[in-house]
Amino acid sequence: MRAFQRAYSEKRPIVHELPPYNLFAAADIPYRQYTLKLQQTSIALEPGEAWDQAIGIIATARRPIILMGHGAVMEDATQELLALAQRIDAPIMTTLRAKDHVHGAPGYLGLMGISCRTEAIDAILASDCIISFGASLNTYTTGEGAYLNDKRIVCFNNMSLDVGKYVVPDVTLTVGLKSAINYIIHWLDEAEVEGSGFAQEEVVIRAQDAIRLPRTLQNPEFNEPGFLTYDKAMQVIDESLGARILVTEGGRYKYSAWHNIFVDDARDFIPSLSYGCIGIGLGHGVGAALAKPDSTVIIVVGDGGMMNAGMAELQTIQNEQLNVIVVVCNDGAYGAEYHKFIECGRDPDLTLMKQPNFSDIATALRASSIKVEKVGDLPLLRQKMKDWQGKGLLLIELVVDTRSSE
Repeated sequence: MRAFQRAYSEKRPIVHELPPYNLFAAADIPYRQYTLKLQQTSIALEPGEAWDQAIGIIATARRPIILMGHGAVMEDATQELLALAQRIDAPIMTTLRAKDHVHGAPGYLGLMGISCRTEAIDAILASDCIISFGASLNTYTTGEGAYLNDKRIVCFNNMSLDVGKYVVPDVTLTVGLKSAINYIIHWLDEAEVEGSGFAQEEVVIRAQDAIRLPRTLQNPEFNEPGFLTYDKAMQVIDESLGARILVTEGGRYKYSAWHNIFVDDARDFIPSLSYGCIGIGLGHGVGAALAKPDSTVIIVVGDGGMMNAGMAELQTIQNEQLNVIVVVCNDGAYGAEYHKFIECGRDPDLTLMKQPNFSDIATALRASSIKVEKVGDLPLLRQKMKDWQGKGLLLIELVVDTRSSE
């Protein structure tokens, strides 16, 4: 019953695992009919204490930030959110699940959370209010709560998102987001509330200008012109593609993919992180390629994940002639663990791995492939992608220094 309720209210597939021992258990329990209680989204917009509090906080905020979550993407509330951002003159950010959905909009500051661009952090810290639409405000979005310190929080949600599990907002309303936003704008207009002006402040403009530029690494050594980084390669991949679906696995390289490969719709972004393991990204990518055959699927995976469970899927992609590019980020190690060992002053030798030549494996499968080991190889990568016909596997192996960050 709980699985059905969650599937309805959260509007996503829910897997209910029945432990095998239940199949053989005998229970002398009288049958009782259950009624499925489906949680309906409230669309009541009449004034009340919660609405008064929410609109009051929004009206008096001097440095508000609008946060767009996955729920807002699913309701297609983009235009309404942009109208509200303009009305209160506030910058707008997204959760990871809503990545790129308002990319390039006025006041857009990218992702909020531990994966945000460093240039946007000052603007987040300067804000005094977060107005969230369709987001759960989990620990990744809030930087384990650090980004919400000394701020008033207003949450509008159109589905069950465990609100209150991570953060207790000042006020939470479960409501259709489009109607809620129009209701907010109506009462702000009625009260003749002026815009905050925060989107025009130097801290926001500086952040917005910075994130329009390609990301650079913190360590200057790895930004030298001849030093190959994931960022430099990902930017070439992004420039060389049309319509795409982006699939990423867990690993330190994922931040580079998130900040350098863009999608037109957040629903074309699949971060296969929810399962907490590596090696599953190619399976997600195969499913995406079958679901949307007219789009190019880019699967960004680490060398460890590829060896964990990805090799068999290369054959599937090639056999089925799917429109898939697999980008293998090869640093010869479990890279995240390597850097954690270094930070703790431990010998990282246990994290190092001797990997096969992935591009040679793809060639053996009669697929297209290229190995990129230096900046001088990037023009060849651009040409390889131009020549690729989009049928069957294209494997791009990026070989980077294990010491480089992200």
